Amino acid sequence: MELKKDKILDSINFEVRNSFQQFLEATISILQKSVKENGDIPTREILKVTPYSKGYQETKAIKYDLYHLVAHKIWDLEEYKKCSEMFYQNELLGSQGINSFVILSSFAADYINDIDTKSISFDQKSFDSLFEEYKNALLSFTYETLYICPLLGFESEVDRLILDDGLMIRKITPDELNEIWNLLSIFGYGFNFIDKLAKTKYVIEHRVVQVKKTSPKTGSDLIPVVVFALRLLKNGNFWANKQSHKTLLPWEVKMAGISGNSYSQNSPSSQYGYFLNKNDEDDLKKYYFLSKHVQNLRSNNKHKQLFRAIEWFDRYHNESNIEHKFIFLMLLLEALCSDAVETQYRLSNRVSLIIGNDDKDRLFIIKSMTEKKEAEKGLYSIRSAIMHGGVVELDANFYNRLEQAEDYSRRLLLKFILISLNKYGTQDVRTLIDNSLVSETTRKELFEVLNFDETYEKFNEEVKEPEPLYAFLKDELYEIKTDLDRFTVYNTNKGFICKLIIINGLEGTFNESLWDEITEFYDSYFTYLILLKESSDLVRNIIRGVIHKIKTEEEASEWMRKHLEKVKNSSPSLGDAGGKGYDLNNFLRKDNLKNVPEIDDDEYLFLDSPSNKWDLKITLEDLSRSGRSIEDILKEIHGLVSTEDMISELRKSRSENLKMISCLIKKIEKI
Repeated sequence: MELKKDKILDSINFEVRNSFQQFLEATISILQKSVKENGDIPTREILKVTPYSKGYQETKAIKYDLYHLVAHKIWDLEEYKKCSEMFYQNELLGSQGINSFVILSSFAADYINDIDTKSISFDQKSFDSLFEEYKNALLSFTYETLYICPLLGFESEVDRLILDDGLMIRKITPDELNEIWNLLSIFGYGFNFIDKLAKTKYVIEHRVVQVKKTSPKTGSDLIPVVVFALRLLKNGNFWANKQSHKTLLPWEVKMAGISGNSYSQNSPSSQYGYFLNKNDEDDLKKYYFLSKHVQNLRSNNKHKQLFRAIEWFDRYHNESNIEHKFIFLMLLLEALCSDAVETQYRLSNRVSLIIGNDDKDRLFIIKSMTEKKEAEKGLYSIRSAIMHGGVVELDANFYNRLEQAEDYSRRLLLKFILISLNKYGTQDVRTLIDNSLVSETTRKELFEVLNFDETYEKFNEEVKEPEPLYAFLKDELYEIKTDLDRFTVYNTNKGFICKLIIINGLEGTFNESLWDEITEFYDSYFTYLILLKESSDLVRNIIRGVIHKIKTEEEASEWMRKHLEKVKNSSPSLGDAGGKGYDLNNFLRKDNLKNVPEIDDDEYLFLDSPSNKWDLKITLEDLSRSGRSIEDILKEIHGLVSTEDMISELRKSRSENLKMISCLIKKIEKI
C-alpha cells in the first residue's frame, strides 16, 4: 500500500515534533513577557473537601493559572500557524478530524500548568515526556471515556466488585471526591445533600473503549443497569442521579462534564441507606447480567409493559412523596399483571402465582392485596383510597403495606425479566398464568419459564465475541462510498481507520487475500482524491477565466465592496445572501448542463458553493453588460472542461472506485 508507516512516523517524530517544540518555546517567550507586564501570576480557587465521622470540612485551594495570560495570544504566533499546518499535512494526524487548535492549546496549557513558576523556562525533558504522551494518544486506535457515578448513602463490605468489562463498583478516591464535589455542589440541593456527598464512599466506574471516529455502541451506558440491579437485589435506597464523564485523551481529559438521569433535578431524600454484603456479590453479578440482557428487548412491543414497570420502579426510588411512592409500586404491579376488567381479582391471583414460594405464601400475598378491614387495609384498598381522594392514614399498617408492595414489585420484576428472556411477551404470560390456575401442565410450563438458574446459565453460555475490526472498517467504507456517490470530497486526507490499522500493525486481523483487496482499493482511492483535488482546482481556474472575460478586476472589486456593505447592514446567512447556485460538481460529473438556475434577484449567482470562492460570482449587472445569458456562460464552461484529459481520467477513476468499494463492502458483510 502506498501509505508508508515509517514515513508517517518519521514525520511525527521529527518535523511535527520540532514544530511543536518551536511553538512551545515561542509560547513560553510571550508568557515570560506577560508575567513581567502583569506583575503577578493569576490564580484561581478550587474547592477541596475532607470528610469526617461527624461532618466534613470544605477548604479553598489556590492554583496558579499561568496559561490564562497567553491563551488569547498563541494563535497569532507564526510558530503556531506553522505547527498547525504541519499537523494537517501529516497523513495520519490530518485525517483524524481534530481541530489543531484544540491539540496545540491543550498541549501548551498542560506544559505551562506544570511549569516552575519561579523560572518560567523551557525544559527539554518535560517537553519530551509531554510530546510522547500526546503522540501515543494520537497514534492509538482506541480511546477511553471514563464515567463516575457517586453512590450517596451506599455502604459495602466489598472494596471493589467487577461486574463487566470496564465496569465496577469501588471505593471513591480523594481526587474523585474533590472533582465530583466541584461539579455537583453547584446544584443547590441543600445541606443534607452536601453532607451526604462529602461522606460518599463508593462510586460506579465505567470505562468505555471506543475506536476513534466511530459512533458510540448502542447500550454502552451501563451505569443505569447497575443501579437497577442493585435495587432489584434488595431493599434500601441510595442516590445515583448524576455522573461525571471525561474522555481520556490528553487534550480532552481536562474537560470533565456532568450529566444526569430523568430524575437528576429531584431533591435528594433525607433518608438513604443501602448495604451490600459480601454474600451479595454473586447474586448481584447475576442480576446485573440478566438486567443487561433484557435491555436488548426494549424496542420490542411485546415487552413494553415490562419496561413501563421498570420506569415505575425507578420513579418509586426517586420520589419523596410517600403516597406517590405507593402509587408508583401499584402501577408497576398493574402494568405487569392487570387487565382493564376485574383488576383486583386478576392482579392478586397473578402476582401470587408468579412470586409466591408455596401455597401458603400465595394465600398470604392474596390476602395482603385484597384485605378490606379498616385497620388492615390491603394494597388495593389503599391504592383506591389514594387514587379517588380518600383519607389515607399514614400509620403502621400503611408503612407495612408499602414495604410489602416494594418486596412484591422487586420479586415480580425479576420474574418478568426471566419471562421476557425466555421469549414470552407480557400478554402471553398473562394467559399462561390464568391457564395455570386450572392446568397442572401449564403450571409446570410457567414454573420452568420462571427458573432463575436455568435462564441465567442459558444466557451465560451465549457469550458474544468482541466486535471484529472489520466492522469499523466497513463503516468507513460506507462513508467513503457516500462521498464517491455525491462527488463532494475536496480533502485528500481520508481513510483514517485504514491508516490506524497499518500504523498499529493490525493487518494480520484480516484474511490475507481480503487485506490485499482492501489495500488495492485504498491505493486507488487515495490516487482518486489527489486527482479530484487537482481537477476541482482546474475547473475553478476555467470558471475564473470565463468570468474575468466578462468583468474586470476593478468591477469585481466594486461588487465585493457593495456586497460586504450589504452583509454588514443585514447580516444574511450564506443561504439567504441571494442568488441561486450551480455547483462545481456539475462540471466534474458530466459535459451537459444540469438544472440551469434562473437568476431571480439582483445580487449574484453562486458557481462554486463547495469552496465559496468570492471571485467565482456573476451578477445580473455582469450579464446585462456582456449581453450573455447564464445558460450561455455555463455551456462555455462545460465545453472547456470537456476538453481536459484530467476530467475524463477523474470520471473513469470515480467509476472504478465505486465498483471496487461496492464489491469490497459485500465481501466484508458476508464475514
